[in-house]
Amino acid sequence: MLKQMKSRVAKHIVIGIAIGICAIILTVVLSKFELFDTLELKSLDAKFRLRGAKTPTSDIVIVNIDDESFNELGVFPWPRNFHSKVIDNLKKSGTKVIALDIDFSTPGAFGEKIDSEFANSIKKAGNVILVSTFTVINDSKFSYETPNFPIPVLKNAVADYGFSKYDMDKDSYIRHSKLKINHQNEIHYAFPIAILSKFLGVEKSNIVKNIGSDEMFVNFCGVARTFKNISYHRVCNSEEFAKLPRDFFKDKIVMIGATAEVLHDIFPTSFGSMPGVEIHANTIDTILKGEYITKTGRFLDYIILIALTLLVSSIAVKFSPLKSLSAFLFLIVLLWVISFYSFFSYRICINSMEPFAGMFFAYVGNTIYSVIVEGKEKRKIKHMFSRYVSHNVVNELLRSPEKLSLGGKREKVTVLFSDIRNFSTMSEKMTPEQVVAMLNEYFTEMVNVVLKYDGTVDKFIGDAIMAVFGAPIKHNDDAKRACLTALEMREALARLRTKWQTEGKDFLVDNGIGINTGEVVVGNIGSAIKMEYTVIGDNVNIASRLEGLTKNLKAPVLISQSVYDEVKDIFEVKAHGKHPLKGRAELVEIYEILKVKEG
Repeated sequence: MLKQMKSRVAKHIVIGIAIGICAIILTVVLSKFELFDTLELKSLDAKFRLRGAKTPTSDIVIVNIDDESFNELGVFPWPRNFHSKVIDNLKKSGTKVIALDIDFSTPGAFGEKIDSEFANSIKKAGNVILVSTFTVINDSKFSYETPNFPIPVLKNAVADYGFSKYDMDKDSYIRHSKLKINHQNEIHYAFPIAILSKFLGVEKSNIVKNIGSDEMFVNFCGVARTFKNISYHRVCNSEEFAKLPRDFFKDKIVMIGATAEVLHDIFPTSFGSMPGVEIHANTIDTILKGEYITKTGRFLDYIILIALTLLVSSIAVKFSPLKSLSAFLFLIVLLWVISFYSFFSYRICINSMEPFAGMFFAYVGNTIYSVIVEGKEKRKIKHMFSRYVSHNVVNELLRSPEKLSLGGKREKVTVLFSDIRNFSTMSEKMTPEQVVAMLNEYFTEMVNVVLKYDGTVDKFIGDAIMAVFGAPIKHNDDAKRACLTALEMREALARLRTKWQTEGKDFLVDNGIGINTGEVVVGNIGSAIKMEYTVIGDNVNIASRLEGLTKNLKAPVLISQSVYDEVKDIFEVKAHGKHPLKGRAELVEIYEILKVKEG
């Protein structure tokens, strides 16, 4: 038994590892096609939303080009001398950096004079940063990007300029910020880097070098309007501007940009739709605080994938689909809890979609194996035994198939034979239909008693029943169970006789029962065409011979010495001495079971 269990465990381990490895390979192959990337990004969005808003830096103020300003100042674009007034007012208020997220790559619609006035205000302020963009040119043979710098008069007046270029993810969301690009062997720095360089008095190259990458995740503070902000017209109008607190802009980075939807400078982010100027502000906030979001390396990703996938596979191959589903769901929840905790506490993004996929494939693979392969074995066991043993025994066999010896082995069991006395003489007086009806009713009652005590109905031999206790499932008290079965079979027969008498049926049925305990050969016995699970051996014959003596000794239930030795303290018995049995040279001590001892 122990050897069988070890073999079964080893088989499960090998199959579990094999299915787990297949699940890992499938996951890695699918990841090469970037099938999990979008889900991983959506997971990041969920982490942001669960984390909620965080307090942005107080160093940034956003001036909104919004609907309120359109109502006050007219249709956009406004004359550029409006921007001159804003720059002049901000300079007077002690603003440290003025950053305009507005495209000035073409001359203004109101003439060169106004552009020149605007340039003078920029130069006089000495702290203005403008934005440049890149346009994708699609030629007949290839496509390329070309930069759009501010017009010369403005470009020569600004303190600096930087490009605005956010590469969208597959789902068209903005989550990353490019910090520098190499265009035609010339380094261009991003708009937020140019702003920070002026604000901190640090070289742009040193800022990017300190970050350690040319691209980074934006650690968003929250939804739109999270940063301190004010409507453009209040800064442009001198009277409105004078009403503001004197330190509202002092020593701040003031970013001016479109926030009205009609200007189409709004993009989807992890916190919902957000104006481009606020995305820049979130990038600056991330760098100022040094709160960078990092991802786990591929090595650790693979370690997590392999460990969790093999764990789920080893559980799923051993337990039922329902139990292994609970383990699978628990590990999924545990992975996500750890993933969210690492993000909230350490800003580390653990790759969770690939391990989830690996665990899912492992669970499904093992479930399919269980249904097709092990399910077939269990259905075979159920079909073979469900009619002959109790549901308890069938369920035990399904849980532990190693307890079933189909190849044949020696086992100590208790065998019970029950036969109807004088059946041939009685049946001659009955019609065939009456014989069949009587036997079916009789066998039903007798079999129910055998199954009640977890015995196995081995076979029907004419009007005789052969039952086994101790195979395929062994109990510590199989001899006792057999004896209880015999007494209860006698009681069931008495009830049947009363019932038949009431129905007017002249079925004068009596039976004899013989019980013996000893070693037998247990297993599947038969031919390639027909095979059945049974027990054979001399100890089976002894039980049959004891049943044959019941009529001569006028004792309905006889047991052998081996049975008596196990149940003598449980049942009252009557000794019948030693008797010869057909096929045996020595005499056999025989006892009659009377009843269960009282107390």
